[in-house]
Amino acid sequence: YLILYTKEGSSLLTYGDQTLTLMPQSILLVDCHTSLKLELKQSTLWKADLLLLNGSHMKAYYEFITSQTQYLFALSPTSTMDSLIQKLYDLVGPSSLMDEFIISKIITDILTELIVNKEHQLHPLPNIPKYLLQIKSYFDKEYASHISLDELAATYQVNKYKIVRDFGTY
Repeated sequence: YLILYTKEGSSLLTYGDQTLTLMPQSILLVDCHTSLKLELKQSTLWKADLLLLNGSHMKAYYEFITSQTQYLFALSPTSTMDSLIQKLYDLVGPSSLMDEFIISKIITDILTELIVNKEHQLHPLPNIPKYLLQIKSYFDKEYASHISLDELAATYQVNKYKIVRDFGTY
């Protein structure tokens, strides 16, 4: 199975009898048993991450993720896909048994992110305030740091009680 995450630029991909346009922040999950043809669209710079996956549970993940939807997803603004893939790439090379467990967990996190993204596309959430998306992105990057509610309120210029209420709502 192939996961193709487009970071920048655009490209055309022919998968079976469909031609798909890969745009920034889009992700594609396909079964490699079906022929693929990838073409760069005009002279656009295209940057993408490519993951080839195999395993006993991949068919079930693939069938669940691609049921009721297409193979191509536009990632939500709250997606952590970029950081998950980067964590996986950081572990490439000689690895210990513990690294193998961590790699397995990250792959599961990536597939779970695809499932969550699919559900958000099928059942969209209400418009989340921009500052909440910014705070979530900050949490994703600084998860190991001590972050106080007062600091968030000062940084994002929002009342701390509103932050708590809005996080509970969204």
